[in-house]
Amino acid sequence: MKGVLSYGLVLFTGILLVHLGFRESQEEIYLHLDGARVYISPLDSLEHEGKHLMETQCYTCHHAKGMDHDTRLGPPMVAVKMHYLEPEIPEAKFADKIWNFVKAPDSSKVRMKGALRRFGLMPDQSFEEEDIRAIANYLYNFEIEEPSGFRKHWKERGMHRGGGKHLDREFR
Repeated sequence: MKGVLSYGLVLFTGILLVHLGFRESQEEIYLHLDGARVYISPLDSLEHEGKHLMETQCYTCHHAKGMDHDTRLGPPMVAVKMHYLEPEIPEAKFADKIWNFVKAPDSSKVRMKGALRRFGLMPDQSFEEEDIRAIANYLYNFEIEEPSGFRKHWKERGMHRGGGKHLDREFR
């Protein structure tokens, strides 16, 4: 009898876990790892929360792929990263600078003058500060997808526009 009860309990627990797993897979789930929230997609793959947010909130206008140079709606995210990433800048200050612009875009705060001329000022939108800081964390710590020809464009045009003070740094 004890064996039947143990087997039944194990079977019940297994069914419950499978059911809960499928139920939770329909929702957004986050884990906290090393100070960053990590998004678990419905397919159960780990993904940095900032990457997930960037892909869902920023890539409509700032995607590196899928739009050619002439049809792009805004600068690619790697260009945003490179304009805000200064030598020796701490991550918190990097995130502060991005949040300061995104919370209330204003031409006096623009760091990308060429993008302003080409695309106009980023429209004012409602973003949560926590989300923008998660995106900034991802930008700061990870390699960002680049459109084809970006490195050549950066080296040819970026150096003289920025006076070379921080635009010659290595990509990461």
